[in-house]
Amino acid sequence: MLGRGGFGCVYKGVLRDTGALVAVKKIAEDSQQGGREFFAEVSIISRVRHRNLVQLQSWCCERSHLMLVYDYMPNKSLDKILYHVPETSNTIELTWDLRYNILVGVSSALTYLHEEWEQCVVHRDVKASNVMLDEELNPRLGDFGLARLIARTKNAQTTIVAGTVGYMAPELSTTGKATTKTDVFSYGALALEVACGRRPVDFSVSDAETILLDLVWRCYENGELFKVVDVTLGTKFNEEQMKTILLLGLLCSHPDPNARPTMGYVRQVLTRNINLPPIPFHKPIASYSTQNGIEFMDMITSSTSNDGDLQ
Repeated sequence: MLGRGGFGCVYKGVLRDTGALVAVKKIAEDSQQGGREFFAEVSIISRVRHRNLVQLQSWCCERSHLMLVYDYMPNKSLDKILYHVPETSNTIELTWDLRYNILVGVSSALTYLHEEWEQCVVHRDVKASNVMLDEELNPRLGDFGLARLIARTKNAQTTIVAGTVGYMAPELSTTGKATTKTDVFSYGALALEVACGRRPVDFSVSDAETILLDLVWRCYENGELFKVVDVTLGTKFNEEQMKTILLLGLLCSHPDPNARPTMGYVRQVLTRNINLPPIPFHKPIASYSTQNGIEFMDMITSSTSNDGDLQ
């Protein structure tokens, strides 16, 4: 057994004909949502092909037995390395170059799902435990049990709230509608998590530091942005890249979904094809009155007040 989740267990297996290692997810027979997750994965991930997505090899639907067979990821998930889980982190050093490469890869996967595949896919559960690492430590976004196919329009959305606390966009609590921009928010939380080396929500620290996003905003406002950098990195990181990741994390986590960039934009910033736009020096306040037709760059250029706040 490799792990246990809300819908069942994942096992390590070997294909008899080739000897190849695989990961087998067995949906629990008593899982009320397991069947829905199974069919969501079969209908979506079996059709998508991208170097930064976990590949579905096969599936089984025989009476009450529901199984999904994936490529085996020998280096397991990002969270196990990031938080020093035994038998995973002992042999892997999570250098800054590796962290940056992981964030670039995940942005590429989400860009493909949102903008480049024949249909638009909202993942709805982007988080460190769903970012797997292959034998070469390349990131592979997995677990499409909550994913949904939606129409490729600016208002494309699902209607069922799903996700993980700390990665869920604030508008979900009021609108209940997941969109590509809620995936962008989750990516922002992941980016801050990777740079800071701590979970988006951590109840083991003081109340002032429980919410990572708020902590990063305060440090940015005080001109101490690098104060939040993961202490295990020491000074071994590229300052320009680190600043980009932290500010991009703030931008993706903007409380107004219309002010968040697209994942295609994020990928271009990370690959240095375009520059990161100015970020307000104070945490923005959510405003849901913005017209849907306003583009992201219009928000950046026309909604900035005199003191630099993004309204």
